[in-house]
Amino acid sequence: SAGGNLAAVVALAWRDAGESVPLKFQLLIYPATDMRLAAPSHTHNGQGYLLTADTIRYFRSHYIGPEQYSDWRASPLLHADLSGLPPTFITVAAHDPLHDDGVTLIVEILDHF
Repeated sequence: SAGGNLAAVVALAWRDAGESVPLKFQLLIYPATDMRLAAPSHTHNGQGYLLTADTIRYFRSHYIGPEQYSDWRASPLLHADLSGLPPTFITVAAHDPLHDDGVTLIVEILDHF
């Protein structure tokens, strides 16, 4: 989840910087894409599984403060422009609190494809 977040942020920053060598592909496994933690899956799948909503909030509190939740560098789903990204494979788990983060990113990328 943290690796998927980092990979998505790097791909966006790389594209925005206009790097001369374009990225060829990105692989996002259970990505955490919105640090506001407001998606329904955070509630529906937040208890009873390996990763819980409480654990996600714990890790987030050691990573960023509330003023950064909406910054695209923490929440890549909130970047104003999700177009021009390399081909992307995103995998989500059905009973994961981060399920909706990944699915929403898939929909947003496809909308800009």
